[in-house]
Amino acid sequence: MNGNTSTQSMIRPLARIFSNGFNKKWAIEDRNCRDSAIITLSHLISTFTCIAGFTLGLDSAAADIPKYDLTIIPTLGGTSVAHGVNNNGVVVGFSQLSPPTATRAFRYYNGNTTDLGTLGGRDSDATAINSFGQIAGFSNPVLSEPHHGFIYDNGSMLDIGTNGYDRSTAEDINDQGQVAGWSRNSGEPLSAFVWENGNFTTLPAIGGLGRDASARGLNNNGHAVGWSNASSVSGNSAMRPTLWRGGEIINLGRLGPFDSDNLAFDINDQDTIVGYSGNKAFVWTDDEGMMQLESLGNIDDEARAINNNGLIVGDSRFQDNSLAAVIWEGANVYNLNDFVVNLDGWELRTAYDISDNGLIVGLASNQGQISGFLLNPVPEPATVALLAFLTIAIRR
Repeated sequence: MNGNTSTQSMIRPLARIFSNGFNKKWAIEDRNCRDSAIITLSHLISTFTCIAGFTLGLDSAAADIPKYDLTIIPTLGGTSVAHGVNNNGVVVGFSQLSPPTATRAFRYYNGNTTDLGTLGGRDSDATAINSFGQIAGFSNPVLSEPHHGFIYDNGSMLDIGTNGYDRSTAEDINDQGQVAGWSRNSGEPLSAFVWENGNFTTLPAIGGLGRDASARGLNNNGHAVGWSNASSVSGNSAMRPTLWRGGEIINLGRLGPFDSDNLAFDINDQDTIVGYSGNKAFVWTDDEGMMQLESLGNIDDEARAINNNGLIVGDSRFQDNSLAAVIWEGANVYNLNDFVVNLDGWELRTAYDISDNGLIVGLASNQGQISGFLLNPVPEPATVALLAFLTIAIRR
């Protein structure tokens, strides 16, 4: 969502580093891999992976999904939700105050949760953050007025305006500082937009101007996704996941004749798009079109975010109506709760965002308490040993 290197393995980035012109040789006796050889450090990673595979007995079915350390984000007093995260581990979302008379946008980093304030009214919500720490969201300028979209940067909250309507929401922000969102007047259709440097570009609906349209995600190329009304027919059956790209309006289709919501949530820099159609999660590419993602609960699935490594997060609903935060890697879906080393009674319900280096945020619950969470990948023992080995080797 926010343009934020794969958590599939901590080993791959090291392989890239050491294969880039670092050609010092080391003699290694590799008993598990059967050979003793002089190898370059660029080959050391794959050799060590072989050792780790034999000695640790890695589960190939889920080998690319790491274990995670769970942080429950301190709230501002009440219920909270984490909406976005960047590669630096800065998390944004909203939290109720105590007593719960207002909600406030927050910024969390390294143990500290900061109230970002408002545009002058009572409430605010932070929806996304880019690589440079710029935050998008919405807040009401005064208590009695509808909310306006904002950008928060360097301690200041900027009202981006409403594109001529009475309210607006900023849903996403990319690394160029462009914002995607929607505006509307009370009782009238939504109007999608991209905002940049004080100027709005209206994004028309598939069915034309005057039809509902809402932009939800934006990549670093300025391509936006969301949903729009495909015809004059009212109701959810006319909603279509929509891509706005280079002046084109692209109907992404739907998985079936669903008389229910069809929308796109997020787009990465390769223009791979995720969302849901009816009650099924989907991924869309230029080459393959819309494809249904594997379901965990077989009731209702939503793919909410995709990073630039193709990892997708969202949620899945089960027969008992419970929700679980999930991650899709390739063709497989996994319950994120199964990969957390310190749940301590918490249940991860929904994952809203994933950064390029694999940090995940969302909503968790524990005996009625609801809070935002941050998942941080934990290096596997083999990776920790590899790092220690390389440190010793390089010092010699």
